Amino acid sequence: MNRTLAFLGAAMLAYACRGSSPEFSLQVNAPPGAFAVLRESGGVEGIHETWVLYPDGRVVGGGRTVGVTGGARAASQLFEALKSGGLLQLPDGAHGRPGGADWLTTHLVLMENGKRHDYEVRGPGPLPLALQDAMGRVQAYVQAAVLH
Repeated sequence: MNRTLAFLGAAMLAYACRGSSPEFSLQVNAPPGAFAVLRESGGVEGIHETWVLYPDGRVVGGGRTVGVTGGARAASQLFEALKSGGLLQLPDGAHGRPGGADWLTTHLVLMENGKRHDYEVRGPGPLPLALQDAMGRVQAYVQAAVLH
């Protein structure tokens, strides 16, 4: 009986602490078929951009659809680099600390097997290396598509 009560108590505690979705500054929709979404907002220039990345190499955002050199192969390489870089081992959530109006907030959504992973960087502050690497890779990928 005591073991049953202990188990039920532990189960109730785990349920109560299960972590509701983290509070994010930016709301980001991930369209069907996308493997990643990058949204940036704020900064000195007042940026408000959302880029949606698809497995075929398309990048949609800023009122246009562009593609990366290498198409589906490049998209697959990016996705694998994000996974192997340790991003998915990080808990979803916000990192850094809210800055002033001049700080850029960046939100990354990664879809894996129908599961959504959300990471947000707010202002300055130390970031996990896997998140730094992932943000840099996705931003470079989008930049390459836009300049292509």
